[in-house]
Amino acid sequence: MSFPSRVRESVLELSIDSAPLRSLDRAERTTRGRADVRPQTPAAPGVDPWKLGAEAVELLTDIRRAVPRTSRAADALDEGLELVRQLAYGPEV
Repeated sequence: MSFPSRVRESVLELSIDSAPLRSLDRAERTTRGRADVRPQTPAAPGVDPWKLGAEAVELLTDIRRAVPRTSRAADALDEGLELVRQLAYGPEV
């Protein structure tokens, strides 16, 4: 059974451009993102985020020194270090 093209287009628009579907997707991404970054132990109240970032960079740098430069793990650690720095520093203003 074939539907006229205008019917197919309107159904497609509803399925793709539906605001409830977009907000559900955004809510699901937010929930998953928060679960992915939830720490095992929360930071103490009032802790300096710069200090946490510096400690993370220090630990990852120590690990980085133990990994051969030519390994894929070294590249992944370098990317992780940069992400920690970005997170600790915050968005560019």
